[in-house]
Amino acid sequence: MKAEFYKPSQFNYTTFNDAGDLLIYNTFSGVLCKALAKNSDKVLQLLSEETVDRERIEYPLLAKAQYLVPSYADEHALLHSMTERFLNSSLLELTILPTHQCNCRCVYCYEDFQSGIMSEKTQRNLVKFVKKRLRHCTGLYVSWFGGEPLVAMDVIRNLSAQFIEICKTEKKRYTASMTTNGTLLTLETLRELQKYRVLIYQITIDGSRETHDMQRPLVGGGSSYDLIMDNLLKIKETIKVKNFQILLRTNITKQSFSDMESYIRKMEKLFGGDTRFQISFNVAADWGGERIESYRNNLLVEDDNVPEKMNSLISQLNTTLDFGGGLGAGEGICFNPGCHVDKNNSFLIEANGSIGKCAQQTRSNFPEIGNLSGDDFYLDEFELVKWTSSVHPKIHEKCTKCFLLPIGCYRSYSCILRRYRTKYMDEGYEEEPECPQIFEKLNSDLCMREKNGNFYQLEGVEFDAR
Repeated sequence: MKAEFYKPSQFNYTTFNDAGDLLIYNTFSGVLCKALAKNSDKVLQLLSEETVDRERIEYPLLAKAQYLVPSYADEHALLHSMTERFLNSSLLELTILPTHQCNCRCVYCYEDFQSGIMSEKTQRNLVKFVKKRLRHCTGLYVSWFGGEPLVAMDVIRNLSAQFIEICKTEKKRYTASMTTNGTLLTLETLRELQKYRVLIYQITIDGSRETHDMQRPLVGGGSSYDLIMDNLLKIKETIKVKNFQILLRTNITKQSFSDMESYIRKMEKLFGGDTRFQISFNVAADWGGERIESYRNNLLVEDDNVPEKMNSLISQLNTTLDFGGGLGAGEGICFNPGCHVDKNNSFLIEANGSIGKCAQQTRSNFPEIGNLSGDDFYLDEFELVKWTSSVHPKIHEKCTKCFLLPIGCYRSYSCILRRYRTKYMDEGYEEEPECPQIFEKLNSDLCMREKNGNFYQLEGVEFDAR
């Protein structure tokens, strides 16, 4: 601590657990501390004073975790600076759909499977696009998406090899990830993808075999669950190195929610203790399309209190599974500079050559910002600047004094597609902030973190947050 005087952070939040201990959380730093009941009055007093002399700060962690900030600090300026750093990242980020085709027909998928596999001409123009944009960037990150990207493995091979060579020549960093249904991710395929530096994967498993196969059936029949689990277990048992990460995403519906306990126990048996595999729970959403029409009644709603119930269930099971975000992760709510789509150097490349910003853009009838399918590629700078100028929504006065400001509630509850529509498609419409009802969720997340030992304790000795 260097400053002589400190003041409480605007972004502090305090609550009490069942034992009467004080839980202190800062939505900017994302750090949770616990003060035992006997010390709570003393800590609350420090956090309520307008100015605190450095000599009176008995617990240095209060300043280290930014519960107390220097009296001269402008927290809004720091928040703005970190947000700008995120938005203006020098990394070129591409979400590439090598195909819209898929070998599954998931009940909640919005895809219409109209487009085929990316043409050779589009691939050539994409390579040109990367070469030009990369000159002004520090590296390239590719996220393979779809459809099912592994249906177009030849496209991935071709583009990956060229991207790696370009980055090698330009002395730029290259990394890649993939969202796949996992049915085609055999041991041999994963080993090949590792050569192309695809080291992070997201694969969906929707609960038990019965529920999963009902929600994520194969096109020609048969069990997608069996294919996925067989691939995952072979990868787990055969590959011993830890140079890859697989996030197993579970989309919860009414059908699967009742079976979550047995599902978690099974996943614990198969993947518990292996940090290469993480679990993420998410409520299945209505993303539109035709298939959801017959399944909409099976979707959960906010009144079902799924996050709280999942947190409670996980804490009771005492599992060693690594929860990598989503419901039940117990990570709390903290600084959110925005979606990756908001970044100036982030682009979506469709299989048909269309260049956009978001996977929801095309089907929502938003104009494209460029195209790769012609004799050469073009990027419409006039259209692109509309997206970059839509990144910063107007922050209402009542939001500027709120402790929730760092989570970007004015941003996350109004995604860039909506902000673009408000500014350029719905003239005269002035959006009001949607104040999120997250206090119950916040309390649940903080209690979950505490139960998992993921906090610092104010008792004169600091314990590393796990």
